[in-house]
Amino acid sequence: MNQLTNIEIAQRLKFAYKQATTSRADVFSSAVPSGKTRNIVWIFITGDGSSASQITIEKKDSSGTYSTFIKPHVTASGNTQVGSDNLQNPVITLASGENIAITASAGTPDVTIVYWDY
Repeated sequence: MNQLTNIEIAQRLKFAYKQATTSRADVFSSAVPSGKTRNIVWIFITGDGSSASQITIEKKDSSGTYSTFIKPHVTASGNTQVGSDNLQNPVITLASGENIAITASAGTPDVTIVYWDY
């Protein structure tokens, strides 16, 4: 893969939003397309205003098997961020056929995923 500049990556940035519940749900409506790599650079979690929650973020491989990636906490009125401002260093990378899923231990926190495909 050719190295992209931060400007080129910034031009490719996309956002996915999902409200987490106590039922596991895939974030993206479909898996990463064939021949593509999805680079997730930030995950923002915002509390729902009434319940603190632990968010389970899982990687779903191409066979449909889930594996836990990280379990950040968010307070009822707080925010939690996973990632950094380094666009070339994703917190998680998804290959063709993969997805990520989220589950909340309580409440309905908002989860925003910032990513770019290559």
